[in-house]
Amino acid sequence: MKLKALIPVIALLTLSCARIQPVEPEDSSSRIVFNRPFMGSRTRAIITGSSYPTTLNFRVWGYYSLTPDINPANPVITGVFSGIEYIAGRECVREDTYWVPTYTASDGNPGYYYWKSGGGYMTFHAMSPASVIPGHSWETGFSLDSYTVEASGDFTDLLYSHYTTPRQKSEYSEGDGVDIVFHHMLAAVKFIVRESSDFKDGGGNPSIKVKKLELMDAYRTGSFEENRADGLLSAAYSAAPEWTPDVESQHNYTLYQDAVGTALTWNSSLDKGNDIILADPVLVLPQPLDHSADGKGKVAVRITYRVSGESEDRTVSGTLSGLLDSGSNSILTWDMGKRYTYAVLVGKHKISFSPGVEDWDNGGEIWEFPE
Repeated sequence: MKLKALIPVIALLTLSCARIQPVEPEDSSSRIVFNRPFMGSRTRAIITGSSYPTTLNFRVWGYYSLTPDINPANPVITGVFSGIEYIAGRECVREDTYWVPTYTASDGNPGYYYWKSGGGYMTFHAMSPASVIPGHSWETGFSLDSYTVEASGDFTDLLYSHYTTPRQKSEYSEGDGVDIVFHHMLAAVKFIVRESSDFKDGGGNPSIKVKKLELMDAYRTGSFEENRADGLLSAAYSAAPEWTPDVESQHNYTLYQDAVGTALTWNSSLDKGNDIILADPVLVLPQPLDHSADGKGKVAVRITYRVSGESEDRTVSGTLSGLLDSGSNSILTWDMGKRYTYAVLVGKHKISFSPGVEDWDNGGEIWEFPE
């Protein structure tokens, strides 16, 4: 049977090492909910300006304290209740316009979490999708051990939030949900293909057809640490998130393959609207592009194509490490939260690259991912 009264604050003095049990007051307007993430026609999409899960549920952690300036590393002041975990990685499901953390109540029905009466503050921390269950510490944040990115097809946009600012229920109007801002944990890479010159066959038709496009020797598995700095919950969020790749997880991605091939056309103006896009963007593990320090090969692109009039395909590859973007910056790594676009220039005997990079969270085009 569900409790009908709020636990008195004095009772919390005895719970400094336990989790507060959810309780259901008569006033359902005090239920803890999160504002509906942006929902568009693109599922699992990269959304311009914001980064939210779209159709996927996420998990949330909640920390309850009587004052906003709690250091979770030392949450209990002698003899006085200070702070405690209230929501422990519960899955948030969509209900109407909100995402709601739930648990299974003793009667088998969904149970909900409510703002505590009599004051107090809640701090939230979230990760998407809910199928990924990370390690979690209020002192250091999230951790993932040996996370593997999909090899093809249905890519999952892995996201996490910074800590929200400690807030009270009184700071929200009735029906308002809490805003959770997610950040991309992976990098995104897209390839567009162009001819390096105006190649034509004897009849004036395009003379190069691309048959296969591969991304070679990219690490696919790694471990993540948020590395949040110890400090007060009310202080500015500070962390140094990092990925450590598994050096035995190199993978070759076949991005495009067709026995007939796609004919390239000359784009003298380099107008983006005329680019040939052979493959959907891929999500990749953040990593250095030169793996020689690990005794491994560099990340590369390999293209197989046929020149008109020839009976054999040509296969040419090129490494990606150290290429200069439009600002003459050397691209040595794929960093989390960045989007990389490589224009692959195909000639009859070689390929070259013209890369670009932008912050994933700040504008730019929308990239769709497969269902």
